[in-house]
Amino acid sequence: MADEDLQQFDFPERSSDEARKYKSRTVFWLGAGPGVVLMHELPGLTEYVADFGRQIADKGYTVFMPVIFGSPFPGPVGALG
Repeated sequence: MADEDLQQFDFPERSSDEARKYKSRTVFWLGAGPGVVLMHELPGLTEYVADFGRQIADKGYTVFMPVIFGSPFPGPVGALG
């Protein structure tokens, strides 16, 4: 891949009008090594996802787990009744 194919994103100054277009997210991370982004599909970053992230980190990776929507660690998830 040639360098001209790559796009660079420059973060705007926090107090600028441009910065108001973006929403910040909480990102949990752990480990050391090549980076992996682990994204949840249920509302909130659940303990199940975090446990999977810990397993990945134990294999020698840095795991980034952004909270895309919902709140982190919302409690028990997945009970069917």
